[in-house]
Amino acid sequence: MRLENLIPVDKFDDSQIDELKTIDRHTVMPILDQLLVWLQDLNCPIAQKFFDVLPRFQAELTPCILEILCSDDDMWKNDVLRLIENFELETVRIVEPEIKRIANKPTVGELSEETPVYAKRIIDKFILGDFKD
Repeated sequence: MRLENLIPVDKFDDSQIDELKTIDRHTVMPILDQLLVWLQDLNCPIAQKFFDVLPRFQAELTPCILEILCSDDDMWKNDVLRLIENFELETVRIVEPEIKRIANKPTVGELSEETPVYAKRIIDKFILGDFKD
């Protein structure tokens, strides 16, 4: 299968989900950022299916996730933080400083989108300690 075929063509295209559940993690790396884009709109039918399959690629997604958490797209941050709740502690530790920054010193946009709520849920779930660490 060509990698391009693993990228949905529209919000109803879930034909690639089964393949993503079994494909080698390193093979899919070139398109992971394009798959993560589908979390930008949780009303999109495909979004929930990606919540189920993307944690499989958590280590490979970390650079993309850090980029999103440092961006101005506060709604997308919320969705990515919800995804991180399904990660393993080892991976969460990599993004921990940015999660704590959002919880402790959120931007105006993050406050308006209630992004710190999602960050604090991760801190509580993974017992990451004081928000201010």
